[in-house]
Parts: sequence; structure tokens; C-alpha cells
Amino acid sequence: MATTQTEKLFPNIVGQTAAKRIMRFYIEGHSASNIIPHIMLVAPKGCGKTTMAEAFGRNLVQKGEPKQKPWLSINCSSIKNLEQFFDQIVMPHLMDKDITFMLDECHMIPTDVQNALLTVLNPNPNNVNTFSFGEFDWTVDFKRISFIFATTESQKMNEPLMDRCKRIDLDEYSNEELEDIIKLNTKIVFRQNVLEDIATTLRGNARGAQKMANDIDIYCKKNVKKVFQQNDWKRLTRDLDILPLGLHRMEMRLLRALSEQPFTRLTNLAAKLGMSRSVIQRDFEMFLQKHCLFEVNPLGRQLTKKGQKYLKEYDKEYASK
Repeated sequence: MATTQTEKLFPNIVGQTAAKRIMRFYIEGHSASNIIPHIMLVAPKGCGKTTMAEAFGRNLVQKGEPKQKPWLSINCSSIKNLEQFFDQIVMPHLMDKDITFMLDECHMIPTDVQNALLTVLNPNPNNVNTFSFGEFDWTVDFKRISFIFATTESQKMNEPLMDRCKRIDLDEYSNEELEDIIKLNTKIVFRQNVLEDIATTLRGNARGAQKMANDIDIYCKKNVKKVFQQNDWKRLTRDLDILPLGLHRMEMRLLRALSEQPFTRLTNLAAKLGMSRSVIQRDFEMFLQKHCLFEVNPLGRQLTKKGQKYLKEYDKEYASK
């Protein structure tokens, strides 16, 4: 099968067909103009935002240059305020430079920095802005600096700043795509459709697939194996405490608590688990609801038939091992 231009631009990037197609368009535009729009990648954790951004950045080559522009990536949790941003990032790394600049987890950018970026990123026909801070003027030429943002929580972003960016949403990975990611990250041979079972525990998470490939490598090396089969997967699930559907132990505890009575109020559930209501809702309920293991109704939280079946099958197959 012939390799498409998109595959050439994004080798070893599984899935994300729509995002890669959009990025290809802007890569080709950059080749002609040295300009891309300010990119905003949005996806849950582990869905490949950083990997996609780096692959995109590798294809941004200035006219007349033999290789990609220099790359700078920062986690925005490290930015404390505008003064620090200017002194430690802008002055040494961005001032009068050709560079692709990625701001990861950009919902954590402090408000004063977000406000400054409204000026820096303001679109205009000249594709140049100037931001003044103290004694310095930062001239931002979009032909020289390419901005890429990434976030798991776009709702926390300054809306005008979001409007200055081209938003690209990444898809959750299918089980088939997760299988492909595992195979890309290990040379182990898989038998008996075992990859299908493994993929169901990865929660749609590409990073989880990469980590699983590493765990399988460790297992096979210590057991001197080159082939991974169903019995190996059963041993690995026991050794690493991998639960069906990839549930975490706290999610399992939540299901157990719900099974103790027909309906449970969130306040009572929080008391049973020793957690705040907000932590339960934010960190543990979403995945369980996604898989229809429990539901919320006016009387409280209740296990679904699927949730009851999950616990029954787990107890039968796993709890005694």
C-alpha cells in the first residue's frame, strides 16, 4: 500500500486522522508562507497532545533552511507570573528567535500572562505584534515564532485567548488503535487475540498503551519469552493488579459502596470513601458513568445492571486469585 503524504508527515502516529489532516494543511501553508495559525490542541490526558505537537513541530521548516525550527516546550504549571515568564522564558528563549513554542497544560497559565498573550497573539494583516514589559519591547513576528498550546481543560482558558487559536480536538483512541500502539512499542509477538483483551483495559489512552508495551517487555524479558499469550496476560493482570476495563482500585471501592444499598447519596458515599464530594465527582465517577456501571437519579446513585454484573463477574474470576 502506498504511503500517503499525511503518513509521511506523521510516521508512527496511530489514529487521529482528522487532526493529522488539519495539521498537514497548515504544514503545507507554512512551507509557502512561514506562518501557521496559533494552534490549540484539546484532549484528555494521555491522548497524545504532546506527541502530536512534537510531530507537527518537526515539519515546520523555514524557507531556505535544511531542518526544523528550534523547539521549546514548557509546562505552564511552572509559570508563576508575568515577570517570571518574561525574564525566564521570553528574554532568553523567544526574543529575536526563530522557534516553535509549545505551552503545555495552558489552562494553568496565570491570568496576567494570559492577558499579555492576548496582545502577543492578536491577529493582524502584518502578522507582527509588539508587547512592552518594563524597559523591553518584545516584537513577535509570526513568521519566526510559531505558537502551539495544549490543554486538558479548555473550559478554564480565557475565552478571547481561545478565540485567537485554531482549536484541534484529538479523538479518544479505539481499541484497535491501542493495539497498534502496543505493537509499535514492542517487538513481542502476540497470540490468541490477546491484544483485544489488553486494549479493553487501557481506557482509550495512548500513553497507557505505551506503558503497557513497556510492562509486557519487562514480563517477557524476565520470563525469557518472545511470544505473549492469554496465559501470560492472566499472569500479568494478577502481578500488576489490572482490573477489567482498566478500573482503578478506588473506582472499584466506589462500586462496592454503591452495591451495599439500592440508592446512595453523594454525601454518604463521600463519608464511606473518606473523600470529598468534589473529588469523587471529578476523579472517579466519570469513567464509571461512561461505561454505564452506575447512574444518578433523584433518589441518589445506583448501580446499573451492568455494574452489578461487573462486580459479580469480577468476584467469580479475579477476587479469589
